[in-house]
Amino acid sequence: FFFYSGGERFIAKSCTVAEMQLLRKIALKYEEYLVNNPKSFLLRILGAYCLKTYNNEFYFYVMENLFKIEDVDGYHDQVFNTSTSNDSYDSPSGTPDERPSTAQSIAHSISTERDGASRRDTMDTASWRRRNQISPSVLQERYDIKGSWVNRNATRPTEGQNMTCKYCNQKYKFRKRPIQMVKMRSPTSANSSHPSDRNTIDADSGLQEVLIPALFDTAGLCPERLDRVHVPNLVLKDNDLNYRLILDQQIADETSDQLEQDADFLAKQGIMDYSLLIGVHNERHSVPPDRIYCRMGSTGLQSNCGRRQATHIEGPTVYYLGVVDILQEWNWSKRLERWFKVRRGADPDGLSAAPPNMYLARFQRKVRDILGTGDAHHSDPLLALC
Repeated sequence: FFFYSGGERFIAKSCTVAEMQLLRKIALKYEEYLVNNPKSFLLRILGAYCLKTYNNEFYFYVMENLFKIEDVDGYHDQVFNTSTSNDSYDSPSGTPDERPSTAQSIAHSISTERDGASRRDTMDTASWRRRNQISPSVLQERYDIKGSWVNRNATRPTEGQNMTCKYCNQKYKFRKRPIQMVKMRSPTSANSSHPSDRNTIDADSGLQEVLIPALFDTAGLCPERLDRVHVPNLVLKDNDLNYRLILDQQIADETSDQLEQDADFLAKQGIMDYSLLIGVHNERHSVPPDRIYCRMGSTGLQSNCGRRQATHIEGPTVYYLGVVDILQEWNWSKRLERWFKVRRGADPDGLSAAPPNMYLARFQRKVRDILGTGDAHHSDPLLALC
């Protein structure tokens, strides 16, 4: 289990007796390595404990939270602790009992998004965060990378599981049922140009009928997606990561060298099955005016008449990396796991259960591929075709 401290900076994680014994065995080397390598990406374990209750022993260790990120310029206090609205639905601190009904929530979401649509083209990163109540510390993507590929896809949430939307950061309950479109009446304006402003508008009441997904929870809709459906912010895995990290080449080389050195240390201790955690924070940035090249009608090409320059771009701005799960030894349990899965027809080269040296080489190759460094392009025959 995981137990977070009050400020979520530290995590208490349960462990097995074998993991505790391994930690005690490598503790001095682990400490020496971190002291000599202050830029190491290895998880910082601060203490290990045994809790005894009624003749039962419970082992756990305390570590730093890799994804505990400081907010910038007091943004968290400004947005999340101070509200200028009396509407509890707008306040993150509003309790479910204070929130409006589902119909009111849906109408409110549609109206709020439409009112802000005309201003979206002028938003910079700060105003975009404030509009969506997204802290700079929110990670829109999280990856658990081992270098293997057998069964390395994200686990689908279960029905009713509490999730956070990766686009709007709202909390909601995951539903497996298909989304149905229903008609709702919501406030509108005469000059509204929102794509969902379909059907008829009642001039007397100022209400319109619009088609929206029938979501039955008080979190309402996702204002950042055209289908209004929330997308869960899952921990993704190797097969879900299909792009390289965009880093300065020198920084990418230094990062790759350090990660390979960290993995080499773990392999020397007989450790395998560790993971590279990657957190991705996306931001929206305005395109500088001197980058707007559109010259309508400058030639006879129809493409020039239909060309429109984007005012903003959105994508990865900061990456957070760390190596976790560093207490799994290559023991008989892992040997049997590998033997059993190979007997069942699994690809032996793609299993997470692999000897330390084999796991090390594959992990380092994956790191070089993600960062675009070293001989990653030459070692993979598929990449050589690109």
